[in-house]
Amino acid sequence: MIFCHCAVVGDREVARAIDAGADTVAAVCKATGAGQQCGSCIFSVRRVVCDHQAQSQDPRKLGSQAMGMVQRTPAIGADVAAS
Repeated sequence: MIFCHCAVVGDREVARAIDAGADTVAAVCKATGAGQQCGSCIFSVRRVVCDHQAQSQDPRKLGSQAMGMVQRTPAIGADVAAS
């Protein structure tokens, strides 16, 4: 989906920039050209960057050794710190 109409940049281009190493909104905008003119797409770029970072830090993908992560205990429904 294209969300930067000024530079014709969509979620695929943003994802490619992130995969190539752009890890901030500013770096993604610099790599893709998004957000350089009117700026109305910045929030969409931010959403894709945050979603990508959240997926890469998903505790299910990291395993049970994720330090400092809070996990829900299914049996009692309480939040506990992972050890």
